[in-house]
Amino acid sequence: MAHVSQNPPTPEDMVPSASAPALSQHERHQVLVEWNRTESPYSRDSCLHHRFEWQAALTPDAEALVVGHERLTYRELNRRANRVAHRLRGLGVGPETLVGMFLPRSPDLICGLLGVLKAGGAYVPLDPAYPADRLSFILEDAKVHTVLTHASLGINLREYAATCGSSNAAPTIMCVDTDEQLPGSPEDNPAATVAPDNLAYVIYTSGSTGRPKGVCVEHRNAVAFVHWGGELYSPRELSGVVATATICFDASVLELFVPLSFGGKVILAENALAVPGLPAVNEIRLMDTVPSAIRELLRMGGLPASLETVNLGGEPVPDDVVQGLYQLPHIKRVYDQYGPTETTVVATCALRDPNEPATIGRPIANYTTYLLNESLEPVPLGEPGELFIGGAGVARGYLNRPELTAERFIPDPFSHTLGARLYRTGDVCRHLPDGRLAYIGRVDQQVKIRGFRIELGEIESVLSSFPAVGEAVARVWTDPDGTKKLVAYVVPRADGPAFSERQLRDHLKTRLPDYLVPAAIVPLDRFPLSPNGKIDPKALPAPSVRRPEIASPYAAPRTPTEHALAAAWRRVLHIEPIGIDDPFMELGGDSLRLVNLHKQITHLTPRPVLVADLFRFPTIRSLAAHLDKPASNRTSKIQARARRQTAALGEARAPTSAL
Repeated sequence: MAHVSQNPPTPEDMVPSASAPALSQHERHQVLVEWNRTESPYSRDSCLHHRFEWQAALTPDAEALVVGHERLTYRELNRRANRVAHRLRGLGVGPETLVGMFLPRSPDLICGLLGVLKAGGAYVPLDPAYPADRLSFILEDAKVHTVLTHASLGINLREYAATCGSSNAAPTIMCVDTDEQLPGSPEDNPAATVAPDNLAYVIYTSGSTGRPKGVCVEHRNAVAFVHWGGELYSPRELSGVVATATICFDASVLELFVPLSFGGKVILAENALAVPGLPAVNEIRLMDTVPSAIRELLRMGGLPASLETVNLGGEPVPDDVVQGLYQLPHIKRVYDQYGPTETTVVATCALRDPNEPATIGRPIANYTTYLLNESLEPVPLGEPGELFIGGAGVARGYLNRPELTAERFIPDPFSHTLGARLYRTGDVCRHLPDGRLAYIGRVDQQVKIRGFRIELGEIESVLSSFPAVGEAVARVWTDPDGTKKLVAYVVPRADGPAFSERQLRDHLKTRLPDYLVPAAIVPLDRFPLSPNGKIDPKALPAPSVRRPEIASPYAAPRTPTEHALAAAWRRVLHIEPIGIDDPFMELGGDSLRLVNLHKQITHLTPRPVLVADLFRFPTIRSLAAHLDKPASNRTSKIQARARRQTAALGEARAPTSAL
């Protein structure tokens, strides 16, 4: 039965208070010292791109990047990145200069990332699928100096940049595909101007106040993390790393910079669900993604036989997913990796054993972890405590948010290093007897869906900004098939104008990326309250199974194929009625539900049905017409469409998940 997630437990509920029993001297030494002996030597005076440059000189003819049918060697990738770097230098980019990355997933994206770092700047991901309001906010908040883009995207970007306030000059826009000076720029490595304590990148994450916040990661943070990755993975594993994460998600740092720093090869994909259609699919050895994506790939038999190692993170890793992976004869290792963006991608790692309790493992090299109570004292063994992370990966803080930085990044009371800090994660864990960490939950309203880190407070803030909404609550709902989705509950203003669900949804879409827009909106006269005056989540009603208000007028199915497809739509989306002109995504669908839909309808026709077909024909009317065509009009095109599946799965390059 579907259920609403419980109210997030408070710190008082989950973290022992200062009155909890004190640890013995031996236990204190064990949790503070013995379980944090992670020191490992690495180049502390280098920057994120230096190891790539060294590798390009060492193995210039080795393949570095595969995008579709295009392949670049280390020499070619380095030369192209150098041209970008010298051009950026000419535009005034240097240390602490923020450069926006507004590019599709292409060779230019990777060359651009390296070029920004080589120029001395720090990159700021800007997803072309983000709404204008969010892009304008990031451009203004980060005071972006220059933006790398394509000419086809630059027209919209100029509109977003024009909305920047008078306190911030509009950024320079450099179209890497048409810039006349770029081809003639030098191809040698630029002289070093950047230091390890300069910024490498700023990634914006969901913010509880209604606005995203930029996490500032320095070169020294990223270098420490990449060093660990180079030690963990073998050259064979790094010889084929599929990069599926958007650069707005910090898993991209692992997928791109770890292999490129150690002679490996990056195979770029639109997202995890596009992996089966990649031309280089049989070269993949290592994949990093979220459990929900792997679950769908397991269901569809989409994991290549060449794949040996799988990293899972971004959300809790279920035992059945681990077991399902190990049942494949070619899977040798499944890692459970945990880490917030504020501590540079991964902070703890566990090699999962399907016969052992779930764990996020121990701190990685040069990181430390502590489970503390509200007085910042270590909790007794086996007791829950809030997780604090220290060590080389702790980021500089939040861009232009000194108060929030001081709140979340605190002095490390257990370190002898001057200026050492801890990041307060808000996650609650307990120690297993051998020192490994078991994840329990959150002390706040942060949730993870399809790997995206979501602050429910941000959604609630945008909902409440709609003039006719008096109160708003966002929660996570689990459908009968186990799929999680966001649900919004709203109480109208007593003196406000009437409004429709469609108006409210349009309001959200202009301010939030797709993954933050609730799949369902439930209007209420008032919120149910518990005896202590808090909203009672158990009393919130289930999302309606009725068809949401969308632009398409309802049109009933007519043909046998349309009736069969409508039944499949209902089973996957758990709503009705569904019209034949209703776009799947506007009904609350997402990329994972679409793969589930593909599984549901493959038996409806003897002809092959590709996942790409569902993106190309997003309504029942269009898909039914496609499926009902005579075989002679379709069969000859099946293989060609399969080869184009990677592009089609981009969903207009929208970040449908952190896959």
